[in-house]
Amino acid sequence: MDTPDSNVSPPNSAIPPPQSQTTTPNEPAEDTTEKTLDETSTAEEDPIRKRLKDETLRRTNKEITPRGWQLDVAMALIEGKDAVVVAGTGEGKTLAFTLPLFNRTQYQKNRIMLVISPLNMLEADQRESFKKLGLKAVVINHETYHDGMEEIQAGGCDIILTSPEMCLTSERFRTFLSDPKFGAQIMMIVVDEAHCIVNWGKSFRKTYRELGNLRALIPNPVPVLATSATLTPDDITIVRDVMLIDAAKSYFINLGNDRPNISYEVAIMPSTTTDYSALYELLVDRSTGEERLRRTIIFLDDREEAMAACRQIREDCPPHLKELCDFLHAMRGEGTKIRVFRDFKTGKIYVLVATEAAGMGCDIRDIELVIQWGVCSDLATWLQRAGRAGRDPTIKARAIMFVPASTFHERAPAEGGKESTKDQRKAKEL
Repeated sequence: MDTPDSNVSPPNSAIPPPQSQTTTPNEPAEDTTEKTLDETSTAEEDPIRKRLKDETLRRTNKEITPRGWQLDVAMALIEGKDAVVVAGTGEGKTLAFTLPLFNRTQYQKNRIMLVISPLNMLEADQRESFKKLGLKAVVINHETYHDGMEEIQAGGCDIILTSPEMCLTSERFRTFLSDPKFGAQIMMIVVDEAHCIVNWGKSFRKTYRELGNLRALIPNPVPVLATSATLTPDDITIVRDVMLIDAAKSYFINLGNDRPNISYEVAIMPSTTTDYSALYELLVDRSTGEERLRRTIIFLDDREEAMAACRQIREDCPPHLKELCDFLHAMRGEGTKIRVFRDFKTGKIYVLVATEAAGMGCDIRDIELVIQWGVCSDLATWLQRAGRAGRDPTIKARAIMFVPASTFHERAPAEGGKESTKDQRKAKEL
């Protein structure tokens, strides 16, 4: 897992991070780069930072206080700088890019933030999260386009949540974004879950690799923020290249993705990869004398296997717990996906068996257990999925990857000295 990057600001950045911090798994190390702000004034005395902090406290009934790094990111964006933010799941990346909206004056209330999101289901969830901050977010996708555009044109919209495909391949929405009158209202672009540029852009969602064209489409130059919990140094280079971010003139912070309240474990599958009989005993908690199900996400990479695992769990559950388990994958209807995800978030469902659909942006704080059935395609995917657990730092959570027994069997190298199996390579990566 990554550890915090001590170089949280490039030498040419005008927004340094807090001047003194203690290094912990979730905090950046003390910054040693040159400070270019007035060293005689502290961050707390800066009127804009104070306004952002006070407004956050007001909108959250004093439940949330922006952290130093979140204010740093917001200040960079307010000054027009591009930014790349790497921070673990649950660290508060969303608040960091929301803060600039709190700095709009009465003459800037029509300024809008454009957020690129990977999944329709995630857009609906984010809309509710922004609503809690007193912000109106409008979702624009193929199913919501007509109603969403009417909402935007009626005024009062703070955030547009949409996809790369809507921005770049929908002629109607492209025309809208490039319109000088509307385009002037866009104040910044956020690419949430920016690792999708790397992971999906080469294969089934190639539009992600074309997102940089969005900068030319919008009439006025605006800052771009790319954020993710899992970006390697090579990934960061790709994201910057795609989004046309100049490393020397932009803001960068890497908080690492260590989650000390999560126990990472590897377990061997039962007899076959389709034997899900071991799952129920992990899900059930009998500590109170009665059976209850732990709040759990189980990831499988195949739709049929996800449904089979869900059926097995329901069969193993006593009658009063059977309806607390459901499944989620890309082929379920949009309305069904949103309903299932909402039911999981509100506690109507305790166990969610899912493919990639629940692997990103799942803002549920009380998940106790994440199970990955089978070896992930790469370490970043595992960290993304495992990071769904324990977003509340007071929870002692577990993330368990079940792998075939053969994963740990040393085999003779194939001819030419190459590793003989993909699983062998993955096991070593773990």
